[in-house]
Amino acid sequence: MGWLTDELLFYGGMIVAGLSLVAAIICFCVSKMRFITLNAQLTAEYGETRSKNA
Repeated sequence: MGWLTDELLFYGGMIVAGLSLVAAIICFCVSKMRFITLNAQLTAEYGETRSKNA
């Protein structure tokens, strides 16, 4: 395993961590956009929600 050096593991791990962070940001953005569109669709179908105090 001469090709598996400490530097390769270190930089490979940093790349994997960076890619995971980018994937998490993309997942969060897609989730937020789907929440907004679902909320708009529910408002269009059922109207605005009333507050509990009204």
